[in-house]
Amino acid sequence: MALKQIATATLSSPAATFSVSGITSNNPHILVFHNWQSSDDTVTYNFRVTSSGTTDSSAIYSSAVRSMNSAGSGSDLSLSSNTLWQYSFGGTGTHETQMGIWHLYDFADASKFSRVSFYGGGFTQTPRLDLFVGGVQVENAQADDGITFVHHAGNVATCTATIYEVLL
Repeated sequence: MALKQIATATLSSPAATFSVSGITSNNPHILVFHNWQSSDDTVTYNFRVTSSGTTDSSAIYSSAVRSMNSAGSGSDLSLSSNTLWQYSFGGTGTHETQMGIWHLYDFADASKFSRVSFYGGGFTQTPRLDLFVGGVQVENAQADDGITFVHHAGNVATCTATIYEVLL
């Protein structure tokens, strides 16, 4: 087994969305992202899939997430039939960045639902470490080729993301 880098994208000035795409095979893929920060305070960090390199705002998502933090608490969140998937909360503080490693399955297969298993985390203004483990399923059978980072309000300030194909 080996990894092949498919695409890397780095956002250097604030934008409403930020995408990385390029998945063309049915092999599993890995998305690695870091330094994801908002240019606005108190926002929800969300994701959408891309199809043909364009954000798909009509896709429907179901997700389950377990969050834990360094303050000793945590919570569970499960959502169904959403038009995006919620990942975390953040703001503009120096430490408020997000990172993650995601496993992407069946993205290029138009006859299957795209699925993601993920783990990641970030820091809050406290600073406090938040960790997330979970999964997401796109409830539309379609060919997807990447991920779009989007906030519920404001802009994505910075982010670097790379997609790797797992060569089986």
